[in-house]
Amino acid sequence: MAGEILGHIECDGCGQAANIKKVGNSKALLYLHCPNCGLDRRSGAMVQAKWQAAIDSPQSLDGAQDDAVKDDGKDWAPSRTTHTNKTAENSEFIPASELDDAENPEPITGRNILTGVAVFLGFLGMALKSIRR
Repeated sequence: MAGEILGHIECDGCGQAANIKKVGNSKALLYLHCPNCGLDRRSGAMVQAKWQAAIDSPQSLDGAQDDAVKDDGKDWAPSRTTHTNKTAENSEFIPASELDDAENPEPITGRNILTGVAVFLGFLGMALKSIRR
């Protein structure tokens, strides 16, 4: 039956217990429902075989039910413990003066503006010409 919990497996994204369910259409595809990461509906042969093996294993529903998150239909909401901004340990602030020239665009000049206007008018003229035909 579609939506019925067939087994449990560790989520590839967060490492917590996730429920394995079957897609409700005519295809015999499985999907993973993790309360933290959401749905995983990959249809590749390898991941489908992995999920099927988890369903077929005798431990899939026996002891894992206690650790698995119950599917109570409530949406998961982020909290401060699940979503924190992490900075790299070796990240340093680099002043703009030390960046490469490729990262520092040249200042806007009258010539740049004139070129942009000319290109825009060219495209506008071509569009109007094609509409008139």
